[in-house]
Amino acid sequence: MKGLTLVNDLLKVLGDEAFKVQKVVSQRPIFLSNAPPDFDGIAQVIYDGGVTYIGSIKKGKANGEGVAILPNGGVYKGQYQDDKPNGEGVGIWPDCKVIKGQYKDGLPNGEGVGIMADGKVVKGQYKDGRADGEGIIAITSTGHVAKGKFVDGNPVGEGIIAISSAGRIESLQRKDGGQTQKREIYHLSKW
Repeated sequence: MKGLTLVNDLLKVLGDEAFKVQKVVSQRPIFLSNAPPDFDGIAQVIYDGGVTYIGSIKKGKANGEGVAILPNGGVYKGQYQDDKPNGEGVGIWPDCKVIKGQYKDGLPNGEGVGIMADGKVVKGQYKDGRADGEGIIAITSTGHVAKGKFVDGNPVGEGIIAISSAGRIESLQRKDGGQTQKREIYHLSKW
């Protein structure tokens, strides 16, 4: 029962709320492939693609609170609707990306905070898994912070970049595609 030990260990790591679910589901049924369409309750489902879901099932689908463990090592804990992450949740993805916030149809959509593999921290609006709308990006390795509008993960329009190592703040205006049109530089030593 190596797989169940892994699931139980992950639930312990994910915190008290997940551990409470684990206590409730300790007497849960286990379904292979799918839960019966008339099943309502707490269960563990091992889907054909290798995804293991533990949590609330309504009418045979993941609905409500649950945890999914993906075959690629990803874990999602949060709200589900019709077998997909929908609502508030936390995704820990195999490329060292963590995104906490609103999910829709399995992807970050709405307000969220992401910690990326390259050390960037992205806080703001997400659409289909990418920064889209007003947001802030902090690059921990360089100390740079950018605030502005993003479309499909790229900065566009007006924005501000604070470059701490150089002691300056830049006000930028960008065209679509990230090309800088106008740049004003303020040196902190002159303030």
